[in-house]
Amino acid sequence: MTEDEKNKERRKSLEKEMVCKRSFIDSWDAHHGPVKYHVDGRLAIAVPNDAREAIINGHQVKDRLTLVYRGGGVTLLEKVLRVQEAGASAVIIVDEEDGCDENFYCGPFLGQRPADRLSLGFAHQDLASSWRSVRIPAILIRREDALKLTRWENLGTITLPEGKGEHRIIWQPSERARRRR
Repeated sequence: MTEDEKNKERRKSLEKEMVCKRSFIDSWDAHHGPVKYHVDGRLAIAVPNDAREAIINGHQVKDRLTLVYRGGGVTLLEKVLRVQEAGASAVIIVDEEDGCDENFYCGPFLGQRPADRLSLGFAHQDLASSWRSVRIPAILIRREDALKLTRWENLGTITLPEGKGEHRIIWQPSERARRRR
């Protein structure tokens, strides 16, 4: 089997995984920022990945849902503002350090996503005034879900549905992927 044929097989396998298994990813909204949002788009990964400095691949993140990794000695707000400044339509913060469990308990600093999903978002302890300039949605996802997203990134569109209360990132196959099935 040629390398090209192997790549096609891998791609088909990924598409089948997304369609047959789980095509949504659970997330946790920022407490501050836009109250309502709906974002559709392609995925990009910020460089530097943890946004410890200004984003240098602005041409790739512009108008895209952009992954950035937690850590690096940078606050979550700084990450969001740097990604926003680069022109992204939304920021998806990855809990790279595996600090969040399946119920989004993320340690004493971030706390836990409440059961009602509406009362407290992450960074709820920050002053609202410090987040006033944030215009794009910011969500937090677990590391294992980020691995899925990055595997799927070129196979379709990502949707962040109506904000504050809806906590699912939805993958939608591209037209080409739908035709192949």
